[in-house]
Order: sequence, then structure tokens, then C-alpha cells
Amino acid sequence: MSGGAAARWAVIIPAAGAGRRFGGQTPKVELELAGRPAFLHAVNRFLERADVVEVLLAVAPGDEARFAERWGVALPARVRVVTGGEADRWQTVQRALAEVGAGVTHVAVHDAARPAVSAALVARVFAAAVASGAVVPAVPVADTLVRVVDGRVAGVVDRAGVSGVQTPQAFARGLLERAYAALPADGGGVTDDASVVRRAGHLVPVVPGERGNVKLTSRDDVTVLTGVLSADRGA
Repeated sequence: MSGGAAARWAVIIPAAGAGRRFGGQTPKVELELAGRPAFLHAVNRFLERADVVEVLLAVAPGDEARFAERWGVALPARVRVVTGGEADRWQTVQRALAEVGAGVTHVAVHDAARPAVSAALVARVFAAAVASGAVVPAVPVADTLVRVVDGRVAGVVDRAGVSGVQTPQAFARGLLERAYAALPADGGGVTDDASVVRRAGHLVPVVPGERGNVKLTSRDDVTVLTGVLSADRGA
């Protein structure tokens, strides 16, 4: 930051996905875990920080009224519900990025389905982004990776240097805005915000993620996350 000015953060939390792999009637990010919906655990973690001036919760187009009616009372003052994308995650982030308020210097993007993000991980990511302009957390792959062909193991994939990328991913605001502005109309096949920034020609440093920063993807994750979140609230 030039002149020693303090960073002012906006956090975009995409919550527009249908979560079809998860199943059930309740959107997975609204599933109750340890006494509150999954997305609200994530939101509250960022609101613990004074440098986070706003959180933009991006929901599916047409779902704004339902979401506000169900959860509006529970949303803290620094949270705004905004309209996300109709199909892909990058569209949701792009739309939410256009809603970021004046005076914000840095933007983080965090999955609503990662409710167990720790304060230590957020601090590590934010500090690295202020220093370098872009950062992602990642965890080295521990499992053996195999290539499957016709339902059978066809070979082992070398996992050296392979990591699983997590969120929050964090960026200088101008860098992220320029990278999204340069995307083609079809998104160019990007899968996360780091890939948007890399596509624009910028390096993205990596900091250590956390194995407890589990993404709510399957029903099995409910048990794991409930345990992690219950322990966190009881600490």
C-alpha cells in the first residue's frame, strides 16, 4: 500500500450455485451447521475483522427476495445481498465485483460452502495479498492419484507439486477488476479467481491452506463440518 494507507477490504461470497451434487430441498449453503446456516459461518468470520468494510453475498438471479425474506434479519449491517450469475461462478464474481463500494482497496472471494475457514487463514491470506497483490491458499494433495479408464486404474498420477486450491482468494481491487474486464464473453474456461488473474498474465503466489477448511460438497461433509464448527464455537 502506498503511503502506508491501511487496506480496506470487500469480501465477495458467491452463494448462487444450485448445489445439485449435494441433493435435497435446502440449498447446501443454507443448511444449518452448529446452529446457523453454512453461509453465515463464513460471513461472520470475515466480519470479525475491522478492515472488512463490506461483505457482498451474491445469490442467484430471481432468488434475492426469497433469500432476504428468510435470512435478512440474521444478516449483519455490513452485509449486502447482490445478484449473482445465472450459470457460472465467474459470472457471479464479475457481477458482484461491479457492486463493490468506493474506497475499497482489496477484494477477497470466498466460497459460501466453506464455513469453517479460520481467522488465522484469513489473516495469512489478507497479509499476503496486501504484500503481493494476489494470493491463494492451497493444501498439498495427500492421497494417491490414479487415472481411471473404463472403470479401472490405468496408472498413477505423479502428485509432486500438486495442491488443492482453497478460498479465500484475495487480490488488489484494481488487479482483479482489470483481469475480469479482460475475460471473453464465455469466460475462457476459468474455474476460480486465481485462474482469471493468471489468464490476464499475472503471477499468483500461494500460501498454506488448512485441511479443516473443508468445502461442503457431499452429505459426509456435514458431519465433519459440524464437528469443526461446534468445536470452534465452544473454544
